[in-house]
Amino acid sequence: MKRKRIPILYTLLPLLLLSCSQESPEPALNVADGGGTLSSHKAYRIEKVGSAALDIQGRIVFWSGNGGNTLLQIALDNTEEAISYKAELIAGTIEERKETLLTLDKIDGSTGAFRSGKFFVVSGSKLFDGLDTYDAHIIISEATESGNIVAMGNIGGNAAPISSAD
Repeated sequence: MKRKRIPILYTLLPLLLLSCSQESPEPALNVADGGGTLSSHKAYRIEKVGSAALDIQGRIVFWSGNGGNTLLQIALDNTEEAISYKAELIAGTIEERKETLLTLDKIDGSTGAFRSGKFFVVSGSKLFDGLDTYDAHIIISEATESGNIVAMGNIGGNAAPISSAD
């Protein structure tokens, strides 16, 4: 009497095919809390200081963040790659130069933007909401011992925005 051998593969194949069915989940099209796009902003010009060797200029943009924070973004042109820069918000106009209100993150000379990320985050919306009457200016200086000021610009109530959207 001959015995029929059924290979194991033939008996397991139907089980393997049935167990491999996959469902494709629907893509998540909503945005996580606090995410999304930014649209409300006010931008101010940053200009070269007359005696500075480089023609460093750019802008600072204040964004109303979705999480209720104020986001600051700096974009500078003509920065020197080997140098880091320091950015500070100073009370009063450029001519008055009062006390430092806020020291921002360092700026990378190779990109002209914040070294730590795209935005500097200020907790709460108070800064953005009160920006129209904010009595301040921004100073950009070399983050070296000399601390040479290379660019500055009035912001808030001291200057008209070069761009804005609500």
